[in-house]
Amino acid sequence: LTDFDNPLIVSEGFDPWRISKRKKLHSYSGNSNIFDIFSEESFSPYDIFYIDWYDCGADIRANAEVLKEVIRWVNQNKASSNKNIVLGQSMGGLIARYALRDMELDGESHDTKLFISHDVPYKGANVSPGLMYLYRDLYDMTDNIIGNLYSSFGGNKDVFNELRYSGSCTSVKQMLPNYVSPTWTYDNSIFNLFQEELASMGFPKGDPGYPIENVAIINGGNAPSGSPSLFSSGDKLVDIYLKVSSG
Repeated sequence: LTDFDNPLIVSEGFDPWRISKRKKLHSYSGNSNIFDIFSEESFSPYDIFYIDWYDCGADIRANAEVLKEVIRWVNQNKASSNKNIVLGQSMGGLIARYALRDMELDGESHDTKLFISHDVPYKGANVSPGLMYLYRDLYDMTDNIIGNLYSSFGGNKDVFNELRYSGSCTSVKQMLPNYVSPTWTYDNSIFNLFQEELASMGFPKGDPGYPIENVAIINGGNAPSGSPSLFSSGDKLVDIYLKVSSG
């Protein structure tokens, strides 16, 4: 593939529906509603590179290294001088932010003009403590109890296996400020360390002489009028509140 000239690189979010043997439980690539929000015509001018993480539970910084390799390949093979657009959804925005900024700090060009953050939990994912305790309760169940439950899911025990994996993986701990540990206590140590690292890095600024535009998009269906910005004014990001029907 070397005949593309207008790259749009999409970094998908947390997509846990894989079993421990790394086989997908779904038949499609990714778990994003980006293409439901924007019309197909919106993407027609672009060559889309959709990054479906092999292991969404891996350290966000590790998947950022994967994204860097994609960006390098795109830059080496595109047939024009057009700069890239990078769109990160949810956890994919954390990955993209880290990758772009880390390339800048290393003095490496990412050739990106626009970074779009779509529903990205920069300050942590809002998962209720009650849900985390429910997860921990399910996780601690014996196989026999799970066996009785999974029959109601068409006999697909892999769903429960995946839930066990998803709630204990590194990326989840990096995103949840109220992570419940196996000892049934809050443990936000990994979250805090990642937050400190993100804060020290800042947001992407662009290649020398070519500043990047950072735009944040959120589902504003429940955002109150006049709600404060998600980012400080110094981060130069724009909040766009989209009214998206929940169906």
